[in-house]
Amino acid sequence: MEQQKKTFAVKLKGLAPWISEIQYEKEERDLTLYFSLKRDAEINIIVEDGGAGHKLFSPATPPLGALSQKLISSVEYKPNSDLYIASLCRQDFQACGATSLALKDAVEELKQCGGENSSLLVLLETGKGTQGLLWSKRPEVREKVKMLEQGTEKGNWVLFAPKGPLPSLREAFKARL
Repeated sequence: MEQQKKTFAVKLKGLAPWISEIQYEKEERDLTLYFSLKRDAEINIIVEDGGAGHKLFSPATPPLGALSQKLISSVEYKPNSDLYIASLCRQDFQACGATSLALKDAVEELKQCGGENSSLLVLLETGKGTQGLLWSKRPEVREKVKMLEQGTEKGNWVLFAPKGPLPSLREAFKARL
């Protein structure tokens, strides 16, 4: 009698162009994969925990800017809407020696880490209060944010000024988007 096979896949999106060789080592209960990278590889690795709905960024080379690292450390992923949500408080900007003007460049760096087709919502505290910045290629996501909060849209960007403290705003957006 033939046993049925159970199959699963491990997908490493966008990594194939930088891989030159793959090897594996199988032990009693563990499997270790070894990926040899091409010399010119400049990658960032995203580890997704599908069950919990989180993605973790692990920068390889080149190192990200300080503000981008702060963004990455606070990011949460909503797989059902392919949306990353991050937040920055005033102390984060001070620790990086940055202002909110540097945020656009930090978002651009994050997009290069693998979120080029995903949407990214950043909530931040500034001297003028709480602000939000959304980058999304998807018009329906931009429209939904503009319906929730009055905002200004320019290209794939939406800038808005929500009312309320940062932690509760983050939870509200997680629930509504």
